[in-house]
Amino acid sequence: MTAGMALDFDNGGAEVPLDPALDSLPVPGREQQQLPDPETNPDGFNAITASVLGDDEDDILIEGPPDGSARLLAGFVDADSNRWTECTVRELRGRDEEQLERAFATGDMGRYIDAIVKAGVVSIGPVEDVKELTKALDTLLIGDRDLLVLQIRRMAYGDTQRLNVRCPFCETAFEVDYSYSNDVPLKQYDVDDRNQRLFDVDLPSGAVCEVRLVDGRAQKLVYTSENVKKTESELNTLLLTELLVSLDGKPVRGPGPVLDMPMRDRLHLLRFLVERQPGPQYGDVKQECADCAREFPLVMTLRDMFRGD
Repeated sequence: MTAGMALDFDNGGAEVPLDPALDSLPVPGREQQQLPDPETNPDGFNAITASVLGDDEDDILIEGPPDGSARLLAGFVDADSNRWTECTVRELRGRDEEQLERAFATGDMGRYIDAIVKAGVVSIGPVEDVKELTKALDTLLIGDRDLLVLQIRRMAYGDTQRLNVRCPFCETAFEVDYSYSNDVPLKQYDVDDRNQRLFDVDLPSGAVCEVRLVDGRAQKLVYTSENVKKTESELNTLLLTELLVSLDGKPVRGPGPVLDMPMRDRLHLLRFLVERQPGPQYGDVKQECADCAREFPLVMTLRDMFRGD
């Protein structure tokens, strides 16, 4: 995204802050919650599943494995400002499966995502050394980490997954074949300078801030099991404190400036972080009911992805 980038950092969906004005705002790095009842709360149903990450014309289909090669969207920018997008992923093994299960058992989704990318990514550009690769993975935007998770899944179990679904309108149960390459749209990194990682944002109050997008480091710092009992507003404060570099030319150190920021500025900044994040758009996948022909979101969670068929 994000999170999980979510970025769903992995699933494209996310919870929302407690402030009433933010009810439809995805937060990077969080798992998608159960959808509202479409009959009793159609507006809520539509709001939580609507995409806020760009127009359909920006979407492309996902390419990559099964040969192991994949291309990142924003990519990895090294210390010399070289940008690398080519990477290689491998099939997960039994020892990897055990590590993933241990990570999932902690309830820490940031750790779970991190375990997947560390286990499955072999190289990014010329970076192959394990320690250097771990550092590189932490700097990737959560949208690129989400893409790597998707490619690792395809390498492990194949591109297509059979799902048992139930229509939320007529409750008809049926099976669908979910294709990660054909069904999941991919949002491009829509930035003129692809090496750019810091952005100037004009806030509604008139203030100007410099911010970086959500990356692996922020995902692991904010969306951890230690913070599971924190409110969405508290998580937003942690996230913005991590990502905000300066405010009106003054360096931001600590949560003070974020806590003093007007709510409308926080909302604007959170929207910016979501809208600029590239990656797989799981929330855009829709399914037509085999019986009533009505369309509904086809929700895929990170856990579902690595169950196989």
